Amino acid sequence: MPNKSYNTKAIVEAGLTTAIIIVITLICVYVPILSMLTNFILPIPIAILFIRQNFKVTLVSIVASAIFIGILYNPVVSLSGVVLNGLPGLVFGYCVKNKKKFNTTIILLSISIFIGTIIYLLVYINIITNQGIYGFIDSSIIKPFKESIDMYNKMGVPKDQISYMESMLTYLKPEIILRIIPASFVVFSFLMAYICYLIGNLILKKLHYDVLTKPFGEIYMSTRVGTVLVVIIIIGLLMNRSNMELGYYFINFGKFMIQFVLIVDGVSLAAYYLKRKFNMSNKLIAVILIVTLFSYLIYIILGIIDMIADFRKLDPYKIVDKR
Repeated sequence: MPNKSYNTKAIVEAGLTTAIIIVITLICVYVPILSMLTNFILPIPIAILFIRQNFKVTLVSIVASAIFIGILYNPVVSLSGVVLNGLPGLVFGYCVKNKKKFNTTIILLSISIFIGTIIYLLVYINIITNQGIYGFIDSSIIKPFKESIDMYNKMGVPKDQISYMESMLTYLKPEIILRIIPASFVVFSFLMAYICYLIGNLILKKLHYDVLTKPFGEIYMSTRVGTVLVVIIIIGLLMNRSNMELGYYFINFGKFMIQFVLIVDGVSLAAYYLKRKFNMSNKLIAVILIVTLFSYLIYIILGIIDMIADFRKLDPYKIVDKR
């Protein structure tokens, strides 16, 4: 009897999760303004099912929902549901169920989102659109930008602004855009993972599940991360000296990621002191950080100083020992 009860419970919960995934997906498909929400919301019911049941039951639910969405709407949307939401949902559920630390959860969640995004884009570009990566970049980025310049010309936008936009066309080439895509995808994956984590954390706490959290003001970037990124840039420079195209990818990746890492560290440091020293509310801190983030150079400087001095004493590998 216990096994039969367990199997019945698993089937009911898997069916309910499948229905939720299908309904949310179809709502977001027919209401495009909500489409971005799917990547934040859909992993959550998948994670909850994993926590309550196991990997096999959750996988069956994901596959079933993908089949139904493929039949009811579109195989491409079905594919996106599996790789963009199913994989992060499984990873998030695994991390919560096994009480993984915040850092481990964010890293694994980011990797799953990165892999899912790459798989989806490769299938979409090479099979659905059949354009190839260069053709996709040209049709989705370069051509729309050129069309916007023509439109602004017809609207009578001042010549100096048009000239500035036309000068940007020299950088909008497929080979140049490709060089910044790896770092862009990594940053995108981390941001998506963090937002998904925050939303999931709120929902899971309401359902009385324990999630290991960390205040934003305690997020820091280890000096080891900075060292690795500097090494990547050096490798890229050495490759450039040998006229290797791959060198540009290393350099752009290292530079882009160093800026991102320092900004995150700087913003986190600012949040820490606004909370501890001025006792501001989280909402007010969020508003201040969002408004001032446009002057991101300030946060890059704060990030550099904090990575060296470790004001919050969070980095076990800090450069300056203040004892």
